[in-house]
Amino acid sequence: MIEIYRWYNLDCTIGRLSINSAIDGFQCFTLELPDLNNQQDISCIPEGIYDYKLYQSPKHGTVLHIQDVDNRTMIEIHAGNYTRQIQGCILPGDSVKWLDRD
Repeated sequence: MIEIYRWYNLDCTIGRLSINSAIDGFQCFTLELPDLNNQQDISCIPEGIYDYKLYQSPKHGTVLHIQDVDNRTMIEIHAGNYTRQIQGCILPGDSVKWLDRD
């Protein structure tokens, strides 16, 4: 299960993602688009706990695919650094930094 907590800004959403398994846990920061009422391709997804699967993305290679997001499809967790690289997905990172004024 993936659990996501957020800090909402006008131009982006910063979050903390946790994956807890029977073996160990994982945490990272996240970058998403601003909260625009969960609209496909232009908004972050709602806070919550989600199932995920490994998925072979044609564009991003092997990614985590978030399951069962209300009114949304194909939410990937994939590499990236800027909101301009996001189309409704989640970018993971080990820290929060302002890069390239994005």
